[in-house]
Amino acid sequence: MKHTEPTVPAPEEAFGTARFAVAQYFKYLSTVMYAVAPVYVPDMDKIAPGPIGVDTEWRCYFGDQFVGMPVPTQVALLYHEVAGHLLRNHAGRAESLGVEVGDRMRWNVAADCAINDETPTGSGGQAFPFPQFSVFPSRFKLPDGELEEWYYTHLPVVKMGMVMGCGSGSGGDKQPYEQEGKNTTAPSRLTQELIRQVTAEAIRDAEAQKAGTVPGDLVRWAGDYLSPKGDWRRELRAAVVREIDFVLGRDDYSYQKISRRSPPGMILPGMTEVIPAGGIVWDTSGSMGADEQAQARAEVGEILRDVLPNGAPVFVTDAVVHAARVVWDVSQVQLIGGGGTNMGCGIQAAESYRPKLDFCVVVTDGETPWPESAGVPVVVALIRDTATLCPSWARVVRCF
Repeated sequence: MKHTEPTVPAPEEAFGTARFAVAQYFKYLSTVMYAVAPVYVPDMDKIAPGPIGVDTEWRCYFGDQFVGMPVPTQVALLYHEVAGHLLRNHAGRAESLGVEVGDRMRWNVAADCAINDETPTGSGGQAFPFPQFSVFPSRFKLPDGELEEWYYTHLPVVKMGMVMGCGSGSGGDKQPYEQEGKNTTAPSRLTQELIRQVTAEAIRDAEAQKAGTVPGDLVRWAGDYLSPKGDWRRELRAAVVREIDFVLGRDDYSYQKISRRSPPGMILPGMTEVIPAGGIVWDTSGSMGADEQAQARAEVGEILRDVLPNGAPVFVTDAVVHAARVVWDVSQVQLIGGGGTNMGCGIQAAESYRPKLDFCVVVTDGETPWPESAGVPVVVALIRDTATLCPSWARVVRCF
């Protein structure tokens, strides 16, 4: 009998099979799994410390080593990169923690320890153990079950080459295989937050239906995400996302993106993601002292960076609206005011703004009269604990 070598699947086919397996065994991860863009790197094994990695644009890179692995191992690695690093926003958390560029590998290892301290078990009870080359807390004589930030402060210095680097998407060092520029198929930062919210709710529902079958680290993450405790910046970001009148995956046709299915001689519009539009009302009244304005600047900067990266109109308001211009960075806002207070003027300006806004955020100390209602969803970022009056029709986040 003629001997035939086993057929090696095409890279894209292998990745697709592994992704489908993750979505089947961990159904609550389907949305985030299919949001990533796979990128096959033929020579990845020669230039990378590991078989798979992710970047901040939600690209998932893989090479021939990954393609040749058994499906259960591929499932464990995809779970690690996508459900671990991207879902838990390790890149953003590294930035918020102030991790220096030269210490990114230590943060990557800390995140790996937090992910790998529990073997993921899918529906049906099948376990997907992480490969032996993965990083476990026991390697550093540290206990299981701690958070990423805890491991980071307790780890020794970690140098390149000691462990597998997972890419910039883990908050770690950027790897040589990572592509430059914007990933046109990547979800925006806002959509990433919506995906996290949808996934957290799916995890919570799955745990409620079949208690004990969802990995404990994901249950803990989902609980913290949906009900953040002691982290009002995360709560503010989550509140803004929840107030958006936006259906995840909503899209429209546009000639800015040509359909790949256009027949010869014809140009058909392609599907594009509809990004919700938001505005910011910034209180510049006399009751907002230097400390309040410094905090307001921090909150506006965070909203522009993490929720409205495509820019937003900012309505500089005391008793009247002094300025309304679209900005992309908080440094572009010119603060004018210092008089009385009436945030209703700013909200009214947001309501009448064109093109129409889907929501607005009011950053204020709360020492203001409020209108009886608002014609646009409103999130109030309250930055002083002395405020007593808050509108019942708005979502209020106490940022103190």
